[in-house]
Amino acid sequence: MAADLFKTDAVFRALVRRASERTGSDLEKICLRGPERELTRTKNLQPLLVCISLGYLRHLTDNKIQPDKVLGHSLLKPPWTLRPSAANSWTRPPRA
Repeated sequence: MAADLFKTDAVFRALVRRASERTGSDLEKICLRGPERELTRTKNLQPLLVCISLGYLRHLTDNKIQPDKVLGHSLLKPPWTLRPSAANSWTRPPRA
């Protein structure tokens, strides 16, 4: 989950480190290597979902993609967006 962000985005890694400090868990390790039972614990998963959503949103805006709306997410998947230039066209954040 979000391995591309961990590899390429220092701001994202800093955000996850800060969330790790707040939760008392190594969220990067849990996110990348599990175990799944730790990942799916609310105290770990919710901060990670927020961090990942913000990471992909920043990736979109850095690439001059400004969604009109950002829809909810499902477990372990980034949010879907509706792009203003493609009404009625659903897109996912680009992969690195």
